[in-house]
Amino acid sequence: MPFIEVLSHWVQLEGDMHHYFGADLEDPAVKARPWRWFAVRVDWLMSRDSTLRRAVRPPKEPEQNSAHGDA
Repeated sequence: MPFIEVLSHWVQLEGDMHHYFGADLEDPAVKARPWRWFAVRVDWLMSRDSTLRRAVRPPKEPEQNSAHGDA
C-alpha cells in the first residue's frame, strides 16, 4: 500500500494515532521519533478495523441481485 494513500486520510490517521496510542502527531516529541515508529503504528492501524483502514480500504458493499428484477 502506498503511503500516499494513508497520508491522504490524515484526519483519520491523526484521530486513530491519538485514540490507540495517545500520540499527538503535532507534539514535537512525537515528531522527533524515528520513521520506523510511525510506520509500525500505521501498519498496525491498517491491520485492524480502524477508522484509517475503513477510509483507505472501504468495506465492499453487498452486490444487488438483479436476477430477481431488483433495480
